[in-house]
Amino acid sequence: MQPITFRKASERDIPVVLYFLNQWAHTSGQKHQPVANEQMVQEHLFDRPGYMEIVFVIQEGEEVGFTQYTRRFSFMQGHYTILVQQLFVLPAHRGNGIGKALFGYLLHHAHAQDCNLIEWQADASYCNSTYFQSLGAKYKKHEKLFYLQVALEEKPLYQNQKA
Repeated sequence: MQPITFRKASERDIPVVLYFLNQWAHTSGQKHQPVANEQMVQEHLFDRPGYMEIVFVIQEGEEVGFTQYTRRFSFMQGHYTILVQQLFVLPAHRGNGIGKALFGYLLHHAHAQDCNLIEWQADASYCNSTYFQSLGAKYKKHEKLFYLQVALEEKPLYQNQKA
């Protein structure tokens, strides 16, 4: 696998964000295209700092995947949780560990931000998937969520990629 890096989206990336959202919808078989437009992305991603983040994975100078996530605080747990809304790798770049690298980035970020869980929903076909299990994910059947527990007292599992 070629070396990869990660980059948080900036305002100049609004067209790239829209491209990836449309690619995700098309590739995942969504019945409708995203309604997001440049103004929505500007408002919700950049005019409200900390509300939502998008990170691209870069390989050979090209964006080949992205993840969109938010954080929430649980008074019951006393920690933040990262909620992954999308995690997508362009089809031509799948099977090379890029998705796992994005999860590694999220684990590293969660550890740095004192988040004890990373949660996401996935299509029902993934419920018995060994892919998420290979990441160490567990499935909350009653909530239809996958999650990764983040060991805050330990060093993050994935540190060798540049953030």
